[in-house]
Amino acid sequence: MIAPMAVPAESKSGAALHEFMGAAIGVVAVPAKMMPKGAGVVPMGRAGERVVGGANRLGPTVGVLEDGAFAQVPAKSTKAFSEEGQKIYSQAAGRPIQTVNDLADALKQGVVKPSQVPLDYVVIDGQKITANTRSSTALINAEIPKTQWFGVDKSGVKAYGDVTFDDLVRNQLNKNYGGSVQKARR
Repeated sequence: MIAPMAVPAESKSGAALHEFMGAAIGVVAVPAKMMPKGAGVVPMGRAGERVVGGANRLGPTVGVLEDGAFAQVPAKSTKAFSEEGQKIYSQAAGRPIQTVNDLADALKQGVVKPSQVPLDYVVIDGQKITANTRSSTALINAEIPKTQWFGVDKSGVKAYGDVTFDDLVRNQLNKNYGGSVQKARR
């Protein structure tokens, strides 16, 4: 199956994004005038083209987290990414990225683009809740507006075994905000 999604304007091809996301990704450009009303779309970076995105489970969508909340408190700027995260962000930056601060600096310098830092989220009680605390903290520390963040809807998707991303986020909401979506940090 081809997963429709946008290639960021700063990308010359889908190859870098394909490698970054670690999955087969197909790109489908559709002229805006041919888009069905209400279809999930992401600007392609070229005038008049958009991408059919469906329910946003197929790839990152820009601006989708503008009104989102967070399941956790902000990460410390010295907090290290996982080994996998360090590898992904270091490859994107072309230099070592180990901590939240390293990624924030790379974002500030334009070495890493917001499109290279897609955030997983789930929808709980109608609210988008971000799952990636360290990455979102780096975006915040780099002063990247939420309108420029890229989100991937992981609602109902298994993270591992029988545990879904929803389960992981609900656990953090319970731990940090007494399970309340309304009390979650914005």
